[in-house]
Amino acid sequence: MYRKSANNDPGGQENPLLYTPIEDSDISRSTNRLASNTTYDGAGNVTTDNKFRTMGFGYDANGRKVKATKTSVPDALSVYDVPVGGNSGFAATRKYYFDSLNRLQ
Repeated sequence: MYRKSANNDPGGQENPLLYTPIEDSDISRSTNRLASNTTYDGAGNVTTDNKFRTMGFGYDANGRKVKATKTSVPDALSVYDVPVGGNSGFAATRKYYFDSLNRLQ
């Protein structure tokens, strides 16, 4: 759903992202990707986003995001398929469990 910036009140959001308009010239019609300020890996995952968030991203062999980086901010890391009762090795963790249909439990 498209909403004009003037109708999209970020009030109440802790750190709202600034509105960044997308023009036709920003999109490559041949690849259906952003044409500048964004880089992609061979699988089509965004590895560098300098248009919206000035962040970098890393992915595992299954295409799942495992790392998000931003200058002067600690990296955000994700670990998948840790055995039940296993240890991810990180000091601060948040665990999410999914069923066989990939639904959050």
